[in-house]
Amino acid sequence: MRTLGWARDGGPRRHFDATTRDVDGVLADCDVLVSALPSTAATRGLLGGGRLAACGRSPLFLNVGRGDLLGEDDVLAALAAGHVREAGLDVFAEEPLSAASPLWASPGVRVTPHVAALSLPADVAVVFCDNLDRWTREEELRYVVDWEKGY
Repeated sequence: MRTLGWARDGGPRRHFDATTRDVDGVLADCDVLVSALPSTAATRGLLGGGRLAACGRSPLFLNVGRGDLLGEDDVLAALAAGHVREAGLDVFAEEPLSAASPLWASPGVRVTPHVAALSLPADVAVVFCDNLDRWTREEELRYVVDWEKGY
C-alpha cells in the first residue's frame, strides 16, 4: 500500500510515502480516504460543499477525526453521485447522531461509536507519571497540545 497524506505545510510525515498541500490531488489519487483531522478553522468544512467530487477512484471514506469536516448532506450526495463507494463514519457535526438522520438507513454507510481511542485510567496514569518525571527534569513533555494550531 502506498500512503499519501495531506498536511497544511505539505512537509513530510512519518509513515507516509508522500505528503502534499493539494487536497484535491489526494482525493483524486486514493482508493481509501481516511480522515483523522482535528477540528480547526483550517479543517472545518474542508471536505464539504461538493469537495468529494474530486475523488477520482470512488474511494472508501472513513472519518474518525472530527465531524465538522463535512455535513451529512455532503456524505449522502457523494455516495449518490458515486464519488465515494462507501462511508464509515465515527464522528458527526452533531453528536450523538440524531435517530432521524438519513445516514442510519443509507446503503453504503456504516455508523460506528466514537470509542476507537478509549483511554483507560491505567494508561492515562502512565502518561501522566512519565510527563511529571520529564517536567521535573525539565525535559520535553509528550502529547503537548499546541494551542496555536488547535490540537
